[in-house]
Amino acid sequence: MNGAVTLGRKLLASIASQGRIADVVGWGDLSYLFSGGEAAIYRFIRDHARKFGTLPTRDTIQAHTGESLPDHVPETPAYWLERKTQHFVETSLKRIVEETGQKFLTGPGKDPLKALDHLLAEAMALSVRRHTGNLFDFRDALNLILPNYVKAARGEEKHGILMGWPTLDGMTNGLLPGDLVSYVGRPAAGKTFQLLFSAHYAWWVQHKRVLFVSMEMATPVIVERLSAMHSQVGLTPLSQGALTSAGVGRLKQGLVAVKGADQPFWILDGNLTSTVQDIILYARQLAAECIYIDGAYLLKHPTERDRYRRVAENADLIKSELTPIGPVTASWQFKRSENRRQKQKEGYDLDDIAYADAIGQLSSLVLGLFQEESVETLNQRRVSILKGRKGEVGEFNILWDFQRMNFQEVEPQIPVDLRFV
Repeated sequence: MNGAVTLGRKLLASIASQGRIADVVGWGDLSYLFSGGEAAIYRFIRDHARKFGTLPTRDTIQAHTGESLPDHVPETPAYWLERKTQHFVETSLKRIVEETGQKFLTGPGKDPLKALDHLLAEAMALSVRRHTGNLFDFRDALNLILPNYVKAARGEEKHGILMGWPTLDGMTNGLLPGDLVSYVGRPAAGKTFQLLFSAHYAWWVQHKRVLFVSMEMATPVIVERLSAMHSQVGLTPLSQGALTSAGVGRLKQGLVAVKGADQPFWILDGNLTSTVQDIILYARQLAAECIYIDGAYLLKHPTERDRYRRVAENADLIKSELTPIGPVTASWQFKRSENRRQKQKEGYDLDDIAYADAIGQLSSLVLGLFQEESVETLNQRRVSILKGRKGEVGEFNILWDFQRMNFQEVEPQIPVDLRFV
């Protein structure tokens, strides 16, 4: 192989083998991290992604650059990017300090004030480079927009994480890193079932690596519900050992099929993940492409003890630190209302989310589950869109079928009314 197996080559190899277009674009221009042959490889990867909308293989990279990459690199691109960035910052700081001392702190003309100004200016320039992923130059808009447009024009699969409900998937074109979706409703409103439905769809239909964090229920309960959903058998007969022979057959067939799934579906017990930082560590280690948090309002915070401030701080951490890894879908609660019937007549909005205004403000999409139990809700439930990415509001209906654990969208007799506010 041309060149030693450096941190840079490990990063480039992991991008080629398991990276995503969204990462390459979202990280911004990382050219400053590379030199020599590594710089040639990185430029080729960027140019290939811009032109064709896909990442090149190692063989393609070697054929066009004459540079080779290691065949197998453990860990994710995000891991190696962090390692490479840390190394770059460390070596840069040492160089800046040494250069400042030689220029301004030696000899008869030394000038500590100029040394300080130089040190601060170089450190600031280094910081701007390190946060290049947070900045976007509109001159590069073609590189970001065109690949997605070409895919849409060709009728190819939506580039984001789908939720399994056509109304929402058509409205969002799929969820992307940076997106936070919030389900809000009173206890026992069915938030867990809807989270599991979306997570299962992303995993089984789109073949995405899923991390499902349960803050409210033990792992065996989640596994039981997911097994019933995947095998399309009744949850109550399954938990009571009362499935028919046909039901037992579907259960066995479904769970045998799960064994052959090409991507893992990780379920994490909330007792092991008490903080957002814990989830971040697991998401990176497991290379999760989408994260689901059932009962996010129960997450702890390392410093905040007040419930309202804790929930607000955690919502901010989820948005700023967790969603860049992959889109996050989380469930929260509505405020308790003294007159629920009157409130339902008036309608719910973002101000009715319990504990923190930040949840509605930070979410790309907010879905409300607050329909009262009635004859109408025995087979269907209404999902209200309180906030869309582009300001949409509206509603759609889903099946509420516990015999087959089917929560698909009910095709409306008339087009769904999505309004913009």
